[in-house]
Amino acid sequence: MPEQIALIGRLGRAQLDQTLRRIARRMGRGLPQPIPLDEVVVPDTPVALAAAALVGSAGPPVLVAHCHRSYLFGALLGTRDRLHWDPEVLYVAAMLHDLGLTDVAEGTGPFEQRGATAAQSWLREQGWPESRADIAAAAIRMHLDVGRAGRERPEIALMHVGAAADAIGMRLEDISPQTVAEVLTVHPRGDFTAYFAGKVRAEARAQPRSTTAAMCRWGQFAWRVEHAPLPD
Repeated sequence: MPEQIALIGRLGRAQLDQTLRRIARRMGRGLPQPIPLDEVVVPDTPVALAAAALVGSAGPPVLVAHCHRSYLFGALLGTRDRLHWDPEVLYVAAMLHDLGLTDVAEGTGPFEQRGATAAQSWLREQGWPESRADIAAAAIRMHLDVGRAGRERPEIALMHVGAAADAIGMRLEDISPQTVAEVLTVHPRGDFTAYFAGKVRAEARAQPRSTTAAMCRWGQFAWRVEHAPLPD
């Protein structure tokens, strides 16, 4: 119960912050400048390419495109916030952050935990140093952690905001509409809204004590996915 109360408080603060940011942008304050996508570093290291191939073989195209958009939105917000992060770690985490929604991640527990465990094991097999594998796994494990992930190191914070930007439109007002449109042109959403809202509701039913279930109860998670300010 204390954890649920804390989560409700974090969700409330996050939604209030979102509202205040949107009001400020509508008043012309802090308007974001367009950032060409060719200025965003997209890693092409062997592990980065292998991670993209793994999610491509494990999940449907609509999920793969979400992973790519999550990385781009996270990197764009990191640029706006003037953060310094490891592009490869963030990219790999973004590619693998929803492994728990595929058959690659076995075991029990919430999907973000199953995905983090599977990703960490896979990265060890790829020969990644334990420290880097730990960061990527933490980013995946915490990518739903509203109010806490943002206080972690940049790779974890940007994984969280990048995925949330694409799933529910969080902080999209901090990316110029021109840049958002460019991201959607390169990686179209297709039927992502229906796909992901269905996954969210299924996870909440299967894992009633999970963060997803709590956010559906107290933060209208599935509803926010369906009403995100992004066109399919």
